[in-house]
This record gives sequence, C-alpha cells and structure tokens, in this order.
Amino acid sequence: MYFLEYEYDESYWNFYQGRIEIQNLGTDTTEVNYNFLHLYPVNLTITLAPDVEFLPIRMGSDFTSFSRNDWLTEPKVPYTRKLNTDKNQEEQIRFTRTKPDGNYQQARFEIPATNTTGPTEFEIYLSNDDFKDI
Repeated sequence: MYFLEYEYDESYWNFYQGRIEIQNLGTDTTEVNYNFLHLYPVNLTITLAPDVEFLPIRMGSDFTSFSRNDWLTEPKVPYTRKLNTDKNQEEQIRFTRTKPDGNYQQARFEIPATNTTGPTEFEIYLSNDDFKDI
C-alpha cells in the first residue's frame, strides 16, 4: 500500500500524463491507482571502436540515471552497465559527446522490448559513424 501526501493542491504528477486531479479528497473512500511501471534489468555491454573520438561519452535513458562514473572513456574496452527498462516496450539509449568546438553529437540505439522479467543481455558497438550533430 502507498500513501500520497500533498501540500499545495489536490493533484499529483505522474510520468506519462502529467498532472492528475485527485477526486473525492477528504473522504474515507478516496483511492488512487498509480499504475506503477515495473522495471526489469538489462545488462549492457558497450564497446567503443578504435576510431571513436571526443571522449568521454555520456549515457542517457528514460528510466536509468547514469553518473559521471558511468562515462565511457577508452576505446576497445568492453564496458558493462545495468539498465532498467519496461519489458513491454523498446528503450532508447543515448550516447552523447562534446566536440572541441563545444557542439554535441549523439548516437542512439533502440533496445527491443524484452518481454521477460528476468535479466537480459544486450551488446552495443559504437563507432564514429554512429554519432550525429544535435
């Protein structure tokens, strides 16, 4: 069971639809279905090709936060990262780098829906050609 506390108004924010009004506040029958999203692990193995420039490479995804410790800093080294994903939909992984002129480039990869609650393995090989200006 989850409890919702609010201070300012009779609504809350969720991930997909934004602000949702809470009906019947102040009665004992108020019930809110949060439709929680259950996330499942995907083990990523990422390797940078020898030609990859403008290191480090930063990672981003919808449901997993990556820190500075997760940056990819050397080519030809297999990096292992854990990603949390919804098993029923594809997940986009973004790899971002900064060029010497201060502009950014990004490579995007789609991880297909796993349709499983167990751990899944996925490999990504990044080369210079995968990065596009943004």
